[in-house]
Amino acid sequence: MGKNSIGKEEKDCVSVSSPPPGLTGMIYSAKTGEKSKKPVSSKTDPILPVKEPDKWDDEADLVVVGGGGAGLAAALRAAQKGASVILVEMGAETGGATQHATGAICFGSKAQKRMKDINLPPMEVIYNMALAGSNYSINPHLLRTFLYKGAETMDWIEDLGIEWEVMTLWNMPNCHVPKGTLDKHWLMAQKDVTDLLEKLGREKGVKYLLKTHASALVKKDNLIVGLKVRRGKEYMYLKAKKGVILAAGGLSNNRELLKIYIPQAYTGCGASMDMPSAMGGVFRMGLGAGADIAGVNSISIFDGGIPYFEKTGSFYRYLYSGDVQLSRQPWLFINKCCERFINEDSASLQLGFISKGSAVMSQPGGRAYVIFDSDYEKNINIFKGDFCEHPLTPDLPGMDKWNESICPKDWRIAVKKAIDSGMIQIDLTLEGLAEKLGLDPVRLKERVISYNKICEARADNEFGKKAEFLIPIKNPPFYGIKVGSNIGASQCGLRVNENFQVLDTNCSVIPGLYAAFHTAGGAIGENMMGGSVLADCHLAYTSGYVAGEIAALNG
Repeated sequence: MGKNSIGKEEKDCVSVSSPPPGLTGMIYSAKTGEKSKKPVSSKTDPILPVKEPDKWDDEADLVVVGGGGAGLAAALRAAQKGASVILVEMGAETGGATQHATGAICFGSKAQKRMKDINLPPMEVIYNMALAGSNYSINPHLLRTFLYKGAETMDWIEDLGIEWEVMTLWNMPNCHVPKGTLDKHWLMAQKDVTDLLEKLGREKGVKYLLKTHASALVKKDNLIVGLKVRRGKEYMYLKAKKGVILAAGGLSNNRELLKIYIPQAYTGCGASMDMPSAMGGVFRMGLGAGADIAGVNSISIFDGGIPYFEKTGSFYRYLYSGDVQLSRQPWLFINKCCERFINEDSASLQLGFISKGSAVMSQPGGRAYVIFDSDYEKNINIFKGDFCEHPLTPDLPGMDKWNESICPKDWRIAVKKAIDSGMIQIDLTLEGLAEKLGLDPVRLKERVISYNKICEARADNEFGKKAEFLIPIKNPPFYGIKVGSNIGASQCGLRVNENFQVLDTNCSVIPGLYAAFHTAGGAIGENMMGGSVLADCHLAYTSGYVAGEIAALNG
């Protein structure tokens, strides 16, 4: 074990010539003779690399930071290519955000080719569609890697033992899920994949260090040569002879970083469904090593962002928690002006929950208000929920094995807690509900009366909401939930090339440093809100697969 105490960590920081654009307050090493400065904010400043220790505690060809889909794929692929690998994961288990995902989107896989009457556009059409959809802000070389290596990656996973079946998402047969998933709820559909990647990695000799926190990169001259980690109260130095792959998520739950790099998320998102550990630590390590930034002001979003942080300080909220799922149903949605602004049924929208979340973020104050009455428990069974909007109930397949520490398997439990905490407001009158929500009582009552007339006529001529979802708000008490958008993942990260090598501000490769998945930025472009044909766990597997192979062969 290394002997550095936590309180003395600043002393061996390596100096960099200047901070990345827009950032100040970096720590400069006393050993360099430069004036030392304390960080402006410990949650936003770059984490400078440290100098090579006198003695390493362990070593491998590659050190991978993060045990989600990208890190697991990178570790296994590198091991298959003959590299020794140490994987560092701060949690007690691997899987990360990827194990909670539903499907991996790609084009041209063996699973798709098995389908009858498949109708996929040519790859170049998809490429041009994605490029145009980003307003030409995606690195085209990186985009080609995701598209053309995507099918190869999915076929590789299938060859490992996961048989894919393909579901249609957004009018294309493109979403890959493990066989049997379509007969269940979507919950943790990719866990079979992440479990298999870990298992096979162990068999190939990958060393997994769980409950281990990445502390700083280790730099020698201009080369990243290892990683400093903390286990408990002690530090270890891990030598990486061929490089370090940063694949430990993004910055979704660090609101101070969001304010700087993704301001639209800071103002428009009420919650983050990304992993609680997505605090941007490895992103800051990359900045400290001189990395450039890509994907500025870009996020992938869902709907259902209840802003608990305004009361409790906690920004994270699991997507399938019952209160979140209740807020995502096609009730009456209004903005601060008590105006309707969207067809509340996300299944009827072009990009579903993405469009719904985008619409909410675009309202005054970045918030919307969900209004319904006391019959919500009966009516939610009419809605049933499309895709990932189906509320959890104990009778769903797989609920007997569900870990309730993540969220209750009965959606009503979380709803009751939200009511008790005041995140869901109740009142016997619409005027009283309006006051509790901070809305104009006269406007709210008039809007509900107008909406009820639409429901009675069974025709929504304004937004085209389906008749079966036009349920009037008549029976008190009345309920209201303030919501923002919901961060699926931050898409601002370290700039990488098509091989997932991290680039500095001069567009040069930082030797020995790679980044994958949401630690890397730019996958959906710059200043983007929503997603693209790529914005799902396919990004994790493909970026990890490519980064692991390139790092193993190039070192």
